[in-house]
Amino acid sequence: MHQAIFINYRNGVYQNNPEQQRRIVSHASKQKRTGKKTSLTNPHHIVIRNASLNQTNDVRPSDGKLNDQDDRTLHDNDAPLMGQLVASPTSDNSLSGLDPFGALPIRTTTAGVHEILQYLLHSYSATLLPFRRVQGSLQASTGSYLSAALANPEFFNAIVSMTSSAYEAQTSMTYAKEPSARVLYFRGQALKLLWKKLASGSAAIEVGTVMAIILLMAMDIAYFEAGPVLMHRLALRQIMKNPPGPESQLEHSWRLHNPKMQSTLRDYLSDKKPSWSLEAGETLLTPYPLDRLKPLTYMYPSAYAELKIYEKLPSGFQALASQGDLSVEVLRIVHRIAKVVEILEKTRMNRSSADEMEFAETYKPEHEFHECIDCIRRIPSLQPNYANPDTSADATIEHVICLALLTFVESIFGCVTYGPLFGSVQAHLRKTLQTCEISDHHEECITWAQMVAVWAQTRILGSTTGVSFGTILTGYTLSQGWSEIQDILETFLLTEEMAIACEQAWGKMNHD
Repeated sequence: MHQAIFINYRNGVYQNNPEQQRRIVSHASKQKRTGKKTSLTNPHHIVIRNASLNQTNDVRPSDGKLNDQDDRTLHDNDAPLMGQLVASPTSDNSLSGLDPFGALPIRTTTAGVHEILQYLLHSYSATLLPFRRVQGSLQASTGSYLSAALANPEFFNAIVSMTSSAYEAQTSMTYAKEPSARVLYFRGQALKLLWKKLASGSAAIEVGTVMAIILLMAMDIAYFEAGPVLMHRLALRQIMKNPPGPESQLEHSWRLHNPKMQSTLRDYLSDKKPSWSLEAGETLLTPYPLDRLKPLTYMYPSAYAELKIYEKLPSGFQALASQGDLSVEVLRIVHRIAKVVEILEKTRMNRSSADEMEFAETYKPEHEFHECIDCIRRIPSLQPNYANPDTSADATIEHVICLALLTFVESIFGCVTYGPLFGSVQAHLRKTLQTCEISDHHEECITWAQMVAVWAQTRILGSTTGVSFGTILTGYTLSQGWSEIQDILETFLLTEEMAIACEQAWGKMNHD
């Protein structure tokens, strides 16, 4: 008899507005009773967008409410037809030939889901499994990912909910403070299915179940929802005690049961309150209260060179450490991120080792968010009145670096670029860039942080067209040419995508 491992997922009620939740449940029940079913490929019901997602109509209701006619429920028991998806003829560099919608035997869903899935295929899939993507063709990684989603209802609902958040942010060019009705609807569906499956015992747990929980947890981090995150962490801890079946390729990519991961998982799945969980009136820059404050570790400048990680740090951060500007905790964050960036580059050239790929695939950017914000709130010299980001006050170079590191990780993985966390981090980064007291040896680091802020801004807008970077790129940066700036970026942290985005922004600013 298999033990029920976790039953705390409430039956689809997910901190929704009560009236909104009542409306969602009412519509879902009505559609289930009528048993209406419509093909996703029927042009009478859904307009198929092209890969560029040029819109002629807003797919989201202006009032944010679900429409009686457009709202449908997913059929929980339908089995997927994955062959069409996996066998679709697609080149390595394009998904133009991959259309999974004929393989979706589900009831029609909230208006715009077809466009959401197109966005997933053409724009967002690379952020879901970035290292799998560079290992092989885009079709192979996306195909296997969507195949797993189609085979697992809770994972399908989680991935549509998460992609809806990203899609709505991209099309509206704003950071929504709260999830939309569509996002809440699919998130509630995923939670309902998780509640049933996890209550059935470990035999019912699949790889897609674990992936669904991880995606839901990432969404909750993006929206500053600490309670649900702790709930997801507890579920994953319980699953680790009762692992699901033999390891498959997809399960292997998440490495939930790898002994080498135990120290990382302890922090990632901790039952402690996250650092980004804020009380009323607090911001990401508000210092911890005294009962939670644990000072950062600083050393004499000459002692940093004796750290094991020192030689593996980018030279720009080595220089800052040698000046005594950074704590040991921040340097460890830099080391982890630098290692991920290095492995990503090696993987593109098929030069990464098995151990390196294992590290990259087990790396959890959501854990890094906690670590960066934890360091920010522990920096001793932060002024109390800086709790209000609109109030001018001094910030240190370490504040700038922590915020830039957090922004850098978010921009690489793209997993929380749609919620208030990403917007808040960017706002604080721009503020600290303006208020930080800059010493002579800080100028190049400030240039790097400014370029990270530029990259983050293009991540949400999708293009540099019509975007002004004059408020971000200031001072020493403007006195440099692009070749000098690129040399500076390479001494800190730089990816190919960041280099392209920043070069385009630099060219646009100089052209204007």
